[in-house]
Amino acid sequence: MDYKSSGDKSNKIRLRKEFLKIRNSMDKKEIIRKSKLIFENIIQNGDFKAAQTVFCFLSFGSEVVTDDIISYCLENKKTVAVPKIRDGIMTACEIDKKTEFFVNKYGISEPTDDKIILKANIDLTIVPALVYNSGGFRIGYGGGFYDKFLSGYPGRSIGIIFKEFISDNFIPDENDEPVGYVITD
Repeated sequence: MDYKSSGDKSNKIRLRKEFLKIRNSMDKKEIIRKSKLIFENIIQNGDFKAAQTVFCFLSFGSEVVTDDIISYCLENKKTVAVPKIRDGIMTACEIDKKTEFFVNKYGISEPTDDKIILKANIDLTIVPALVYNSGGFRIGYGGGFYDKFLSGYPGRSIGIIFKEFISDNFIPDENDEPVGYVITD
């Protein structure tokens, strides 16, 4: 079977709801503990160590907390970019310790400045998900922002997720883009 054949959309919608409900029910202390384990695994990763420019999501809700990853990058003189949605397209905007943020219509923080970094200039992208499968494909929130970004992206990509959110119970759609690999707790 072609792994990227069209998946059952109703199954992805159902899984998205199920996994979001499970993740939202996690204890905040457990989210922080597991996020610290993922942080430790990330900073030991060869692709992360080699990357000079890192594109990383700003976590919200019950996602893997990325504050330590972003702080570590800034403290170690890596260029850091975070997502910003402009005209329905996700762009990578450079931040630093003085960057100011606002909350967008999705409830996600974004930088007020538009210091765009082209994806061709990003060494490593750290990608969120509600669930990953063993092939590096993901179910996100349904906007397709990361699939569009990863299409034609020349750098490395790493998915980060709590290990209980790895599932092979879905087939990716033809427009889904996998990450290079997934790091868990």
